[in-house]
Amino acid sequence: MPVTRKAQFGVLATVVLVMSVAVVTFWTKPASAAGPQVTVMYPVDGSLTSSPQEATPHHHYWGDFAVDDAAGPGAPVIARFANPTGALTLSLAGTFEPCKVAGTGGTGVIVDVSIDGQVVGRVHYGHLANVTVTSGPISNGDQIGTLYNGEPTSCWTGPHVHVEPGGNATFACFVGRSLGGPATGSEALGVIGGGYVSADDSTCPAGVENPPPTTTTTAPSTTTTTEAPSTTTTTTVPSTTVPSTTTTTEAPSTTTTTVPSTTTTMPTEVRGRTIEAATPVSSRPSFTG
Repeated sequence: MPVTRKAQFGVLATVVLVMSVAVVTFWTKPASAAGPQVTVMYPVDGSLTSSPQEATPHHHYWGDFAVDDAAGPGAPVIARFANPTGALTLSLAGTFEPCKVAGTGGTGVIVDVSIDGQVVGRVHYGHLANVTVTSGPISNGDQIGTLYNGEPTSCWTGPHVHVEPGGNATFACFVGRSLGGPATGSEALGVIGGGYVSADDSTCPAGVENPPPTTTTTAPSTTTTTEAPSTTTTTTVPSTTVPSTTTTTEAPSTTTTTVPSTTTTMPTEVRGRTIEAATPVSSRPSFTG
């Protein structure tokens, strides 16, 4: 039956609608966890004075966003991380100059972050003093310096640490928090990894800083033992007794000539076989290697 023009139009309209839905679905697909992740915690027990949620996001040069965590001069700066989705490894990757004019804003320290041996990102900590170690592995919770204190400049206006987390393959995101609120070591600053956002200065989806724990499922051990039935075969050979036959032949007695009696004793010969003891076979040499 020939296809009418109206039917052709209907099929074409359906195809266009399906393609439109597919395109909209592709462009509106929400970000989801992709790969390992770790939560960056605030490095000093202070307050949040700058963030990417401001009308003009706080400036950043090395990472995906920046915050300022302010506290008193000389406060310890701690490399703090939480909730890694695997084995967390931290390593100092050197220092940097946080201000255009060297020496006007303290020192910067770089911390590389790896999970299960894979580098997921790094964090730049700026405006530090008393930096004694600049390379090599460190532990989570180690002090990496103190807050710098000096003369105010256009780059540095008071004791604070400028923090810039950056992802390696995906963008790091900021855990939303109001300016002026507490920013202490027990609170999440941002998330490196996970692939939750697609641009810098982005806020993390709610709750991703606390991923569910990794669950390891162990298959139950099943042991099957099959025992072959024991079979014992006993063959009894019947005992055969050969009857003893004694034959006595008596020569007739003839008394005509008397022959002297001669007794000859035949030596008894024992025919036997001597079985020598088996020569032991040396054991198989052991191999080491």
